Amino acid sequence: MALLSQGLSNRDIGARLGISEQAVKAVVSRLLARFNVRNRASLVRAAIADTRTEEREDGRNGTVGRLADAGIVIFDAEGHVLFMNDRASALAGSFDEGHSLQEQMEHYVVRDPQTGRPLEPTQTPVGRALSGENVVDGHFLIRRPGEQVDTLLRTNTSPLRDSHGRVTGVISLFWYDPTRSS
Repeated sequence: MALLSQGLSNRDIGARLGISEQAVKAVVSRLLARFNVRNRASLVRAAIADTRTEEREDGRNGTVGRLADAGIVIFDAEGHVLFMNDRASALAGSFDEGHSLQEQMEHYVVRDPQTGRPLEPTQTPVGRALSGENVVDGHFLIRRPGEQVDTLLRTNTSPLRDSHGRVTGVISLFWYDPTRSS
């Protein structure tokens, strides 16, 4: 949000974050839809207002704080990690960039937060996005290799598409949900 408030283009934001212009466009589009606004200036104003409202109501950092603290992972069409920021590594552990989503799932336990049931790779937010679905405000429990405790994460995960509408990858933003860990 800070980069948007500076009036930077998608290309400039991508260069600063080390991600593609298309990935930035996908994130900005999701934010525009989430805040139900039409342009970047309105988005920044709405995010600031939302943050102030949430901080007044319950003292949390608000949406902007959560997004600033988000893990960002970009996957290719086979589920291989192309980019992972430091926050994503801290939240979910480091993925081996040479392995597919299916292979990664052999080392991680991802569960449904309601039932505690382990999810198949195609049922995870990334798997669903690889099949073309947008996952908005999704929740999942993750247990990293060697850990004994599940952590609840929230996510917005979207497919990345080429000019013909084919899914070419996925961008996943996720953040810690302090309301539940087990």
